[in-house]
Amino acid sequence: MTPASPLSYRPEIDGLRFLAITVVLFFHLGFSDWAGGFTGVDIFFVLSGYLICGQIYISLKKDRFSALDFFARRIRRLSTAAFACFLVTGGAAYVVFSPLEMYVVVQNLLGSITFTNNILLMNEAGYFAPSAEMNPFLHTWSLSIEEQFYIALPLAIACLNFRARNFVLLLCVAFAISLSITLFSGSKIYSQDARYFSSLLRVWQLALGGLTFIALQRMPRPIKLFGLPLIGSVMMVAPTFIMHEGAVHPGLWALAPTFGTALMLLSAFPMHSFLARVLSSRIPRYLGKISYGTYLWHWPIIVFYQYVGGDFSDKTRVLAILVSFGMGALSHHMVEQPIRKISTSGKRGFLFSLFAAQTLVLAGLAGALSMRGSNTDTDEYARFKKIQEAGNFATEMPDQCWYQNSGEGLCAFGVLNLEKRPILLWGDSMALSALPAFEALAERRQTSGAVYATPGCPPLLGVVRDVPKASGCLALNLRVLDTLKSAPATDVFLFARWPHYAEGVRNNMWGESGKVDLVDANFKAINAETITVFGDALNALLKAIAPRHHVVIIGAPPEFPYSVPNEMIKKIRFEQPLEQLARGRFDARAKRTISLLNKVAQTNDVTLIKLTDVFCDSEVCHMSKDGIPLFADHVHLSGRGNELLLEALINE
Repeated sequence: MTPASPLSYRPEIDGLRFLAITVVLFFHLGFSDWAGGFTGVDIFFVLSGYLICGQIYISLKKDRFSALDFFARRIRRLSTAAFACFLVTGGAAYVVFSPLEMYVVVQNLLGSITFTNNILLMNEAGYFAPSAEMNPFLHTWSLSIEEQFYIALPLAIACLNFRARNFVLLLCVAFAISLSITLFSGSKIYSQDARYFSSLLRVWQLALGGLTFIALQRMPRPIKLFGLPLIGSVMMVAPTFIMHEGAVHPGLWALAPTFGTALMLLSAFPMHSFLARVLSSRIPRYLGKISYGTYLWHWPIIVFYQYVGGDFSDKTRVLAILVSFGMGALSHHMVEQPIRKISTSGKRGFLFSLFAAQTLVLAGLAGALSMRGSNTDTDEYARFKKIQEAGNFATEMPDQCWYQNSGEGLCAFGVLNLEKRPILLWGDSMALSALPAFEALAERRQTSGAVYATPGCPPLLGVVRDVPKASGCLALNLRVLDTLKSAPATDVFLFARWPHYAEGVRNNMWGESGKVDLVDANFKAINAETITVFGDALNALLKAIAPRHHVVIIGAPPEFPYSVPNEMIKKIRFEQPLEQLARGRFDARAKRTISLLNKVAQTNDVTLIKLTDVFCDSEVCHMSKDGIPLFADHVHLSGRGNELLLEALINE
């Protein structure tokens, strides 16, 4: 294979697809060392741009480009496999999910078949957005972005009567504009959560794939620089193991897998690269060939397995990978391969009719799911609705209060009363979930209050989580301390997901994937055990608060391995008893954090409210009371949970 014939089959590209799908699978299945596996989609975007834009470029050079033929080929390649997966997934959701959960399924199914699911997810993105585990169509956001690009591109070419030279210029402009916005827009256009699903911030990756193809086409001979494929592969894979859950993406880190993939496409040819020969060997090549079907099926498999109570251990994760590849193989051989035998030249009308019929069937399925959500047993629906509404976050202020901690953006509550001690609530998302309790406390005391709450930002001094907004967290904590220096005697309440930071993992209770690393004020790693670093930083913070202030630490609440409201609804749905969390199980898992908080409180003569005494008895930690969930998810407080917290605050 030489650059003179770049449309010839390159088996190593299937090997690159295998790498990409493997990274995505390991990430979605929660392998802790693969926390940056969301970059696998970056690889897919570049490969897609290389192949599809390459086809367009060659057709333009030969003056044979037809937008209708292009769309027919896209339908032949993608639609029937997606139709089969969506039909089965929607049917399973009809049987398994509760009526109240149908809204999310219907919305995302419609978003999938209209190629707008990424836009829907952007609008829903946020810290307290609907749980991904309830959305079997979540993964189709990337397919939506691709199809938006491949609908707009041929239409632009057809309308503007572009030739090959204009097409190259169009890709260059799209690449430059999209990359510039990605690197320099920050949070001015999209929030950190929403930007991941943005088409605008992904165009440069698709365009780079096309430009890579064109560059190869114009090269007189392949690049034969020793070590270049190895460098490209490291750039592709390294972010998977270096990046973490809080990283801004796509952003600066996206350059590595994106340009690494382009480098592999430019330099990794089997004729002179050992790595390319490995990638083009039988197993990686085959698993890459079935990667589209594997991607389609893997997420519904994960969602339904977890929904019916399945727990992911290393063994079940491996089994899920094998099942995903197995479904990918079935899709490839039984659906994708037969449909590809249809010629686009003579059967274009048939393909368009087939696509229309598939879309109508899926739209009908969405209608049936919607009716399923509204037609149910009245008493059962009332119970579901009661749990769902009671399990919502009781505050309506999260979006207004995140990062709004000074000046006009200060989140204040209560009434100003100079004769009463004000309240200052300080912490991470736990603090904001507890805001209703403190609003009620301020009303009871006839005093004012303010909340300083930022997700993932514990009230510590001199250390912070190793995340992109770490500097903002450090600045916030210093600003609160500075505020307290000149403030009148204040009741200061510290509330955070303490085990999350003290134990150094995303969820110390249930082995959830991903590490939480604490770094110093210069964002350098600290050579000490995380719990020691945490304890020293909390002690330092308490010593920095003037003695006139009364400090209360709100301890660690019980954490559950599932969303409490969802679990309650599922148990009713399947007529299963509600399993409570054993008190001993929680104490055993969180004992180091609980012991440390007790010690810190005694050393600094501050009050500690033990939430295990609030939510647990000697035997179990309760997820509900009188059929009402105490938690809005697996750890954040619901309205009823806030009522119990308020009782503890009053008795403090």
